[in-house]
Amino acid sequence: QTKQSDIDLMFIVPDEAEEILEMAKEVFDSRSGTD
Repeated sequence: QTKQSDIDLMFIVPDEAEEILEMAKEVFDSRSGTD
């Protein structure tokens, strides 16, 4: 049942975490190779 708390934490996303998520998205895009 630890997954539930993990999900709750994901809903409360600080600005810093949001920035990291955006960076991860950029990395994903560059990794895909599709512009």
